[in-house]
Amino acid sequence: VNDVWNLQKITEKYSEYVITVYSRSGRIVWQARNDYDNQFDGQGNGNGTYFVPSLPSGIYTYVIDLNRGERKLVSWLEIRTTFNRGYYR
Repeated sequence: VNDVWNLQKITEKYSEYVITVYSRSGRIVWQARNDYDNQFDGQGNGNGTYFVPSLPSGIYTYVIDLNRGERKLVSWLEIRTTFNRGYYR
């Protein structure tokens, strides 16, 4: 449904933040520090433990740390490389 991950409200309000996306095995597959410009489109960026040009379909955990000593925002996102009705290999 979405081609990019729009976090404009967070990036406009906070000047220091770290956005991290983890695979199901806990590896960092994508990360941005203080410079997110809605560029996450399901591609790994090599800032983590491995680089993959296109992340496979699946559920990924994301953590947004606003560096304010507050609780981190933690949730999940789904990437579908094909519209396959939820089946993952």
